Amino acid sequence: SNGFNYLWAKSESKAITGTPDKQNVELKFERKAVKIVINIVSGTNNGITLKGWMESGDSAKITPPKVPSPNASNLCKMTLSTGVIAPATSVDADNPVKMTCGEVAENKATVSYIMLPLIDESNEPVPTVTLRVKVQNTGETEGGERTYTTQLKYPSGGFESGKQYTYTATLKANGITFTGATVTNWNPVTFENGEGNLTPTEPDNTDGNSGS
Repeated sequence: SNGFNYLWAKSESKAITGTPDKQNVELKFERKAVKIVINIVSGTNNGITLKGWMESGDSAKITPPKVPSPNASNLCKMTLSTGVIAPATSVDADNPVKMTCGEVAENKATVSYIMLPLIDESNEPVPTVTLRVKVQNTGETEGGERTYTTQLKYPSGGFESGKQYTYTATLKANGITFTGATVTNWNPVTFENGEGNLTPTEPDNTDGNSGS
């Protein structure tokens, strides 16, 4: 499903000795979902200022990758032995979902969403994003509400597992302008202070019936 941060780890082979001591097995987790980040700005000298999110309704929505049903091709499922999630090939245009909205400060804000991988080179499917914000035009005493809708640009190679795609949305008086995505690796997760370590112990081989 979309909206979940899937973590996967594989432990290297490790011999467990027959001692009563705890023996740590380090697990280095990798992110297998996709993160979309949109930085929203008001632009420079374009006559409009971002003031806040719309109070009524959902402030930001996105059409997520579609999980087919029935799913004969096993799309959007993870192979546990490898951690690979078979990517979706289309978006669910009829069922937009909420994005996570950050606070508006200094005429800027950020929205984000975690989704399944989405790759189909023949169709180049892209999510549609809808932003509902309060803006103030030059010369106005109060801000008004405005809705912007746009499609994200399809990155080279599609929306790949473990990647973060960061877009910049510049609000203008007559519309919105999106940059292409900046692609970065979504950092692997390693628990600190041994919190992610497994500690297998040698089982007790005595059966309790060894008396004379």
